[in-house]
Amino acid sequence: MLLFLLASATCAAATGAPSERASQVLKNARNAQVQRGALSVVSHNILAPVYATPGTFGVPCETLAWPDRSRRLRAQLAECEADIVMLQEVQAGTFESDFRELLDTCGYAASLQEDDSRRPYANVILYKTDRYKLIAAESRSRVQIAVLRERAERAEGGGVEEVAGRVLYLANVHLQKGGQEEITRLAQLRSLFKRLSNFREVQRKRRGAPGRGRNRAPPAESAEGGCALESCVIGGDFNCARKSDVYRLMRDSGLQRFPASKQRPGGGPAGGGVYRTGFLPLQDVYESKVPLWGPFTASHCTGSLLDYIWASTDLEVVETLPRALERAHAARFPERVRNGAQSGGGDTEPEEGVFLRRERLPLPSEDGLYVSDHLPAGCVLRPRAPRLAQGKAQGAEPDAGPP
Repeated sequence: MLLFLLASATCAAATGAPSERASQVLKNARNAQVQRGALSVVSHNILAPVYATPGTFGVPCETLAWPDRSRRLRAQLAECEADIVMLQEVQAGTFESDFRELLDTCGYAASLQEDDSRRPYANVILYKTDRYKLIAAESRSRVQIAVLRERAERAEGGGVEEVAGRVLYLANVHLQKGGQEEITRLAQLRSLFKRLSNFREVQRKRRGAPGRGRNRAPPAESAEGGCALESCVIGGDFNCARKSDVYRLMRDSGLQRFPASKQRPGGGPAGGGVYRTGFLPLQDVYESKVPLWGPFTASHCTGSLLDYIWASTDLEVVETLPRALERAHAARFPERVRNGAQSGGGDTEPEEGVFLRRERLPLPSEDGLYVSDHLPAGCVLRPRAPRLAQGKAQGAEPDAGPP
């Protein structure tokens, strides 16, 4: 409650009066659909303290100070009350002290990345313990994976019995940055999908479902004809644009030609052929549902769109988180302009030779309301009707790529 009041008071003070708030948009959509299994997700690169150095962003030093920034961040996360939270650039050494109040107040448990690379930050997945149970987790160099099972109940003999609910495969990514690192990012995703497929195979065997063939991604199904038993959400900082091979791999469940790297660690060429993820087909939630107050066309202070949430197509995108904390702030983040006109819904990347002006975003903001050089992304998802969910899953193309 303290965190909620702090967030509300802070934003109201900045504008002189309360206004429509992004957190309320998310909560209203989630609460209206919760009986249909809706869940809310928020992803945010929170700007590690090591990168928030004086003079870096042209804002006062006290605005970048971690104690104040972390307090405002916790208040904003508490106000969203998301079922799943994915944070990047968390300071692993102080995570417990930084976020313990948030975890206790909002009923979260944490799956924190264990990283041996000596990076000063990590990824973490927070999940509501009253809705989900952690059944597996794994840390990769740029990814934190968590497999959750939704808590479900049914009436049995005059009482209530807990039964196995939907399996939710989560991945919180922070891919390698740099304009020359596209192949590295693709390799990181290929590794991720291999691990997710392995986790999926384990879960299918546990419930007695047929195993996954080498060349086929089977649809999610329910033995009792109900909604799909498994879903996936992948979010985070992908460090790529919508015109990149990384984006195409996510959108198309693979690439017609996986770029060849110089050589494998053991020698010889790597990649270069058709690659299919062999996993659940995914959708960019902001392409499926344009948010209120303007399309989500930029998420980083440079004006680039780097942050995404991908959901398996058995899930319907009910709502997406607006890019501004409240409606009154929408003018802070002007839409990207193409040939002198406002862009339409979604981020339409330029074709070869087409001019697209990119405006820098005021992140972090001088007033301290926007605590990072990234905007948060978020959405509300709900299971589709069984036949539609299965039909979309069956649309996945064969896996003709390497295992």
